[in-house]
Amino acid sequence: MSINLYQIHIQTTEKDKVEKMLVHYLEQQTNNRSVIIQLAEKTSINFFTHEIPTMFAVSIQHEGWVTVLHDSFDHLNELTEMLSNFFNTMVIHALGQSTVDNYYLSVYQHGILLRVISYEDDNVEVEQKGRPFSFEKLPIGKNIGTDSVPSYVFDYNEMQSFCLHFQVDLLSDVTELNEQWMIIQYERTNPSPTNRRLTLMSKLFDKFKLK
Repeated sequence: MSINLYQIHIQTTEKDKVEKMLVHYLEQQTNNRSVIIQLAEKTSINFFTHEIPTMFAVSIQHEGWVTVLHDSFDHLNELTEMLSNFFNTMVIHALGQSTVDNYYLSVYQHGILLRVISYEDDNVEVEQKGRPFSFEKLPIGKNIGTDSVPSYVFDYNEMQSFCLHFQVDLLSDVTELNEQWMIIQYERTNPSPTNRRLTLMSKLFDKFKLK
């Protein structure tokens, strides 16, 4: 089973204000699309589909934290910094996919970036920025090599261990959203037959262009 992480955790109980900020964020990304907010009804997020998010799901899953899921593959530094600065609090962004072994973890406090840990399967080492927290063990990551020739990786298990120090469980099952989640997304429009055909052609072009 693949592990996919696309979570932002804000250390606040002001869920309504988080939702309003995310609505405003989406509205600022485009001038011609309406944003709607509604309760989830056994739906799911098509994760890693956009650079700029088009959809958020908001809930309180951990005491003292608001959890936000999104459909972006971007690090979303501007958004996480904005949330941390506005609420004057800690914000954790966990992004990762086990099928390609790409992981990114950032921690902001009062709008200031404190820590970044990232790892990609084709990298020779774990990349990091900022001062390690007191609970971190150095070197960062898990050694999959030997004592004489170490090779460190930073995967979802390492991310999970990191975030549990803040009482945030990254691996709790949130693949299917229910009435506990509030969905914020662009209002869907039905494209004309011509636009639908152009969209399909564009997707096919992109598909073969990447090969």
